[in-house]
Order: sequence, then structure tokens, then C-alpha cells
Amino acid sequence: MSRRWLLGVAAVAAVVAVVSLAPGQKNKADSKPAPKTPGAVGGGWGAPWYGLPGFAALASASVQKELGLSEEQKHQLKHIADQYRKETQEAWRQEWEKIRHLSPAEQQKHWAAQRDHLARRGKERVAAFRKKMEAVLTPQQLHQLREINFRNRAAAILNNPGTLERLKATPDQKERLRKLREELQEKIYQLQRQTFDESFQLLSPEQQQELREMATREEG
Repeated sequence: MSRRWLLGVAAVAAVVAVVSLAPGQKNKADSKPAPKTPGAVGGGWGAPWYGLPGFAALASASVQKELGLSEEQKHQLKHIADQYRKETQEAWRQEWEKIRHLSPAEQQKHWAAQRDHLARRGKERVAAFRKKMEAVLTPQQLHQLREINFRNRAAAILNNPGTLERLKATPDQKERLRKLREELQEKIYQLQRQTFDESFQLLSPEQQQELREMATREEG
């Protein structure tokens, strides 16, 4: 069972959950908002990568720099990602239009009947856009991106105590890994503190005071 297939099924399940929470009265169907679609998440350059397994890291400027992406490559990749987002949104909009006037029970019945079909279409769309993205990258960049993805996933998995047991890590390895995590946390803390201190000093006294008041209100 592929990861992309699971993502397609998860997307369908998310929509089913949304429509199942819609008001029960049929005469209120017109007021129901269309469900959010994969790729519709806001947030700048990173937003279009949602739903494209293996390419989320490209939203990071640091990753773009590590891969040595040219401005032309960035432009092409963003254009492809925008296309993916628009096509995905349109596909789900069309599905929603078919059932928006139905009762919640009828909507759920529709999604249940269409689940496999929609998952297959989603998988095909992802595969097509993955090929387009891969065509923009050089073989070396694609290899680097896969290594970055491995590094990100493996680092998270390695923090799970169960992983160390499965890897049959020795007591010495566990202790050294624990120290490395503590050192990382300390570096992050110090970097965050330094960044804030420098940012705070850029503000005028009036702005600093207003920021303190805003932060205090957030606490309350």
C-alpha cells in the first residue's frame, strides 16, 4: 500500500468528516461552505506543496540554497505547485457542487461510494505533478532532496525510544544520543534568545512598550 494512496484516502476522509458536520436541514444546504481542499492551506511559498509527498522541503529557503536552485528553477517549481493547487481545488469544488444540496447522510453515502475513485484520481494527479517537479531538478539536486527528506524523517524517528529498541542501540549509544539532543535544544534556545534580543533592540522604546503590553494581553 503506497504512501500516496494513503494520502488520497486521507484527503477523502477529511472531506467526509467536514460534510458530516454540516447542518442537518436540507433547506440550509446553500449556506454550507465548500470543504477545504488539499493545497488550500495559506502561508506563502510553502502552501502549494501540501499533498505532494517528497517536495515539502522545497518551501524552505535553506533547502533551496543547499540544492543550489536557480531563480528560473524556483519560478518553474512554484508555477507547477500553483497548478497543482488550482487543479486539486477545482477537482474538489466540482465534487462538492454535485452533493452540496444533499442531506448529510446522502453526502456521506456519496463519498463512501466515490472513495476509491477519488483516491485513485488524487494519486494520479500527485504522480503527474511529481514528474513535472522532478523534471525541473537535476539528477544531483533530486538526489540531494531525497537525502534531505531522509534526514528529516530519520531525525524525527530517531527521537522515538521505540526506534532505539528496534535498532538494538547499546546503552552507550543511547546516552550519546541523549546528550546530542540536549546540546541541540540548548543551541536552539540560545539562538532564539539572541534573535529576539537583536529584534527587540531594533524597536523604539514606544514600540517595545507596546509589544510588552501585547504579550501581556496574550498571557491573560
